Amino acid sequence: MFLAAVVAAAVGLAPNSSLFDDSRPPERFQKEATVVLEFADQAKIDEVCHPRFGTPPAGMKTDACATGNKIVAPHPCAFAERDRYAHLLCHELGHVNGWPATHGD
Repeated sequence: MFLAAVVAAAVGLAPNSSLFDDSRPPERFQKEATVVLEFADQAKIDEVCHPRFGTPPAGMKTDACATGNKIVAPHPCAFAERDRYAHLLCHELGHVNGWPATHGD
C-alpha cells in the first residue's frame, strides 16, 4: 500500500487514486453531459487510451477512456442481446449509420 502511495505521489495523483479503476463515480460527477462517443474495438481503444494513461496493470485491460468531452468505448453491438443498454446503443448506432427510422432493411 505504501508503494502505491509513493507511485501515486510521483505521478501527481491524489492519495488513494489510480489511473485504472472501474468504480462508479461519486454522485457529484454523475450529471448529464454532451459528449462525443467513439465506439471501437479493443485495438482502437488501446491505441487511443494507452498513450494518454499508460498500459494497465497485469490482469487488467483498458475497457474505455475519456479525454476532454470524448469517450472511447467498446462497440455496443458486440455485447450479448440480453444486455439492454448495449442493445439500445447498438440500435441507435444503426440509425446514425443510416438505418431508417422506419427500421426497414
